[in-house]
Amino acid sequence: RGYSGIYMMSGDGEKKKLHTLLKGERSASFESLHLMQSGIDARNSGLILFSSKSEEADVLYLYDLHLRRVIKKYEIPGIIAINSPHFSPDEKSAVFSGADKSGITDLYIVNLEDGTFSRLINDFYNDNDPIFNDTGDSIIFASDRCPDGDEGAVNLFIMGSKGGEPIPLTSGSWRDKTPSIYNGAIYFSSDRDGASNIYRLNKDGSINKQTSLLTGAYDPQPSPDGTNIVFSGYQDFGYHIYRAQTTDTIRLVPDNPKMGKTFWKPGTLDNKYMKSSVQYRTD
Repeated sequence: RGYSGIYMMSGDGEKKKLHTLLKGERSASFESLHLMQSGIDARNSGLILFSSKSEEADVLYLYDLHLRRVIKKYEIPGIIAINSPHFSPDEKSAVFSGADKSGITDLYIVNLEDGTFSRLINDFYNDNDPIFNDTGDSIIFASDRCPDGDEGAVNLFIMGSKGGEPIPLTSGSWRDKTPSIYNGAIYFSSDRDGASNIYRLNKDGSINKQTSLLTGAYDPQPSPDGTNIVFSGYQDFGYHIYRAQTTDTIRLVPDNPKMGKTFWKPGTLDNKYMKSSVQYRTD
C-alpha cells in the first residue's frame, strides 16, 4: 500500500481476482506513474501504453499483456514530462501531451515502430488528453486556447493528425477534459453544471449528460459495444471505478463554438524601465 501501480480487473468488478501488471515507485525505471495526472491506453491486442518518470525525464513504455512485461521504451529528446499517451487505431503510432524544459505543454506524435517523433503544436497554450478519432486522421484534445482560457476554462478541439489549425468542438467557461470516442460520439468529463460529470458530444453537435453525481465523475471510457461507460468517481473518501449505461435522456443545447481564432493572448510587459543604484555598507 502507498505505491502506485498498473492493475487489471475483470469486467465483473472486484468480485474476481485483481491482477498486478506493474509496480511503480520501486525502481529507477518506474519512479512515478503519475497517479491522478496521466492516463494509460490499453487495446484488445494486449498492448498497453503508459508513461513513467525515469531519472531526469519521463519515458514512454509499451507493455505486452500476453508476455506480462515491457517490450519497448521511448525516450523523447527534449521532453521532460509525458502525459496521457494514446494509440492510433492501427497501433503503429501514439499521440501524447508533452512538456519541454520551458514548461510549455504541447502535443506530440511518435512512431511506435522506429521511435521517430514530431511536434504537432508549438505555442504557449496548455494542450492535454489527446486521442485519435475512429479513422485516425484527426486528433481530439483538451486545451485552454479558448476565449475564457486565461480564467481557467478548458474546451475540446480537433485537428488533423499531422497538425494544422485546431477547431473548437465545445465552448464555455467550464473545464471539458479527458475525451474518449465511440462511433464518432465523444465522451468527456466537464464541470459545466458545477460538479464534474460525464457528457457525450454527438455528431450533430448536441450534448447528452450521462451522469449526475454530486461528488464527481471523471475519465470516461465507452464499452466495446457502446452501451456502457466506465469511469472513475469520488465516493466515501476515495476514488473508485464505476460502470453506467449510456443514456439519451438529458439533452443539452449545443455549445455552438465560434469558428476562427478566438484564443486569448497572454499579457505583455510594457517597455518602460528605470535605471537606479543602491548604496549599502557591509558590517
